[in-house]
Amino acid sequence: MGLLPTTTKGLNDIKSVAEDSTQTKGSGSPLDVVRREAEVIAEDVIINFGRDDRKPPNKFCKTMRRTVKELSSRHDIAFKGMVNKLNLESNNPFQTFNNVADEIYDDGQINWGRIVAVYAFAARLANDKGTNTDFPKKIALFVGKYVGNKLGQWIVDNGGWEAFASYFPDQGDIEDTMWKGLLFTAVGLGALASVVAIR
Repeated sequence: MGLLPTTTKGLNDIKSVAEDSTQTKGSGSPLDVVRREAEVIAEDVIINFGRDDRKPPNKFCKTMRRTVKELSSRHDIAFKGMVNKLNLESNNPFQTFNNVADEIYDDGQINWGRIVAVYAFAARLANDKGTNTDFPKKIALFVGKYVGNKLGQWIVDNGGWEAFASYFPDQGDIEDTMWKGLLFTAVGLGALASVVAIR
């Protein structure tokens, strides 16, 4: 079994993603809990990106909002360039997103910083390209499914969302801890930029 599952069920078709989102609500396995939380985090981060007027529903969303905001502002030019180069008018913009997000993990390495990078990229994409009012919600659903399905087992194996919140503690002086984790996103962002450049 590899680090990333090879299945793409529900990742290429937004309708099947929406249908699947209600199928695991009653399940309580650790993987199902991680998947549901990945979707909650995705919707919260993307819908509230750039806004500070709504309280996060839980500490995981609060942590992800903070780390996405910081990563996005530190790499603003890179994110703008990547988002502007993406052709979302293609037949399947979600497949395009899937291909780009897969590039972050092309070397098989998963870490919390790279997971933050996927959420940050999705937030920028939804908010910078989201001329359609449904687009941010669709991207949120898609990234939630992407993280839950492709990265969920890694999240479970590494302590779940509790470990994520602990890894990026909510303190005044989190800079060193946070950037130690996000330092590894440079490789992922470099891969992401190179894929976008050839599209």
